[in-house]
Amino acid sequence: MTNTLGKKRLLALENAAERTARALIADPTIRVVVGTEAKWVFSTKTLFVPSFTKEPEDEQLYDAWRGIIDHECGHALFSCGKTVAAYCDRWARWGGEAATRLPLLANCFEDVWMERRVADHFPGTAKHLAAVATHYSRILGVDPAVITDPSYRGIGVFGAFAQALVRVGHGMLTWEQVHPTTRAIMDRARVAIERGYRATSTKAACEAAELLWESLQQPPPPPEPEPTETETAVIDLLKGKFNTLESESA
Repeated sequence: MTNTLGKKRLLALENAAERTARALIADPTIRVVVGTEAKWVFSTKTLFVPSFTKEPEDEQLYDAWRGIIDHECGHALFSCGKTVAAYCDRWARWGGEAATRLPLLANCFEDVWMERRVADHFPGTAKHLAAVATHYSRILGVDPAVITDPSYRGIGVFGAFAQALVRVGHGMLTWEQVHPTTRAIMDRARVAIERGYRATSTKAACEAAELLWESLQQPPPPPEPEPTETETAVIDLLKGKFNTLESESA
């Protein structure tokens, strides 16, 4: 009896997910598939929305589940699949790391502007989208800032950078909370990153990703040279004069 009731509740959740997605996108030409990983496939106009293998244990998980639906519906409504495909083809021709890493950077910026648009278009979804971020942090069981450390579980420099880019963009972390090693790289590319966060379209997100990639290819500025003995002597002399002036004025 319990299993039967459980299955009925899960079926009700699946039906609710499908109805919610269809209501948000309001496009009968889009196919909605429930019970698989959440994603939007532009080429086939198919929206995959999540389901559960068991009933959620708390309200926060329900909100996160709804947030995932809101996110994918946002891609279906506002993201431009043709633009994404064109830029991915362009980056593939570049080859090397650009072919695999540029789409990730672009997706970071795309998610930020798209979720902002969803929250503006559908009041109330901000709560659900925030619950997704909280849910993923809870799964990891660590402070979000820890994941921006390149040494965390072998995530590496680029992995930590991408994690920081997402978390700062979504307001999960401040710039200052990012691990110092990763923050130094972000500081170097701050103009490109802030441009990406201000994007209002898929094209703008992809352009910002390219600017960011170019910034990351630039070598870091050399450290300030150590002062020579002459410069040190001049500095000491000036300090002495300043101290003397202070004493006389007192």
